[in-house]
Amino acid sequence: MVRFAGFRRQAAVLTAGALSIALSSGQTYHLTDLGTPGVTSYANGINSWGEVVGMNENHAFFYDGTMHDIGTLGSGLASAANGINDDDLIVGYSTFEVGNSDTHAFRYDGSLHDLGTLPGSNSSVAYGVNAGGLVVGNSDSRAFLYDGTMHDLGTFGDRASGAGAVNSDGKVVGWAENSSGRFHAFLYDGVRHDIGSSFDGDTTASAISDSGLIVGDALSGGVDLAATFENGEVHTLGTLGGPSSSAADVNGSGLIVGTSFTAHQGSHAFLYEGSTMLDLNDLLDTSLPEGWKLREANAINSNGWIVGDIADDVTGEVHAVLLTPVPEPTSLIALGLGTLLTWASVRRGNSR
Repeated sequence: MVRFAGFRRQAAVLTAGALSIALSSGQTYHLTDLGTPGVTSYANGINSWGEVVGMNENHAFFYDGTMHDIGTLGSGLASAANGINDDDLIVGYSTFEVGNSDTHAFRYDGSLHDLGTLPGSNSSVAYGVNAGGLVVGNSDSRAFLYDGTMHDLGTFGDRASGAGAVNSDGKVVGWAENSSGRFHAFLYDGVRHDIGSSFDGDTTASAISDSGLIVGDALSGGVDLAATFENGEVHTLGTLGGPSSSAADVNGSGLIVGTSFTAHQGSHAFLYEGSTMLDLNDLLDTSLPEGWKLREANAINSNGWIVGDIADDVTGEVHAVLLTPVPEPTSLIALGLGTLLTWASVRRGNSR
């Protein structure tokens, strides 16, 4: 696989290993603005090394301390990266010829590979990739799983479906429309399971952790709420005081991130821990400039690093951002121990 910056990768390993030991109670985060003034960018995915992917001024990017332009398929003018695994395998979508707005899902391993579409489809988008390189997404109105061949995951009523994520065990989550026109979250493990039928409304699943916790949204009475799917039950997570919320990702520790409206109708990024939804704007170690807010949290890795975007309410400018946990003073001994243990692991040849 491609290696953009081996030295920075080792630094990321050491930092991630140390910060993961920090206590979660009273946790604060340091925000790194990945954007460029005047340029719109979005961060969509992050791996356990802290490497980030997204879209910068209509082109897919990879960030490892420096932002790298991935480019586009063929003569296409636009692309975006949605997911990345620990082997730097990146997935997303790109237009592929001038004058054609259709997109094709891609896989990037140092060069772009067009994954094509399902038969009869014109466009496709890849949303997630797991440790084994399995890719999931949509091909027009059908969910797909790509393992060298694009497979149609079907629907609950021969209508529409979409796949949002795949975990290390190859379990896929998404949504599918049934014959009554209702959308239900699904889990696919070789067989498609309806995991949203217990809820009186539409449901969608957007992410699944390696431990099997599934998150997404539940819609009833015109209100969309972030939700978890466990043991056949759908549990809504509430909001930051506004009318709606949406869950984007979950890590192996059960930390959930997403977006919620506040009481003032503004969109804010949230972190859901235990049974509490927290506004990430209130957890930053320094204040954002006047007019800016942390609007969305789109992904979280195993070390609790979060990516999303900040926006200026006045100008509408949007920047991709990375949030890294700030270790608490009482954790300094553990911090040093974590660094030594991680460095020993790297020295044993695990730096890849």
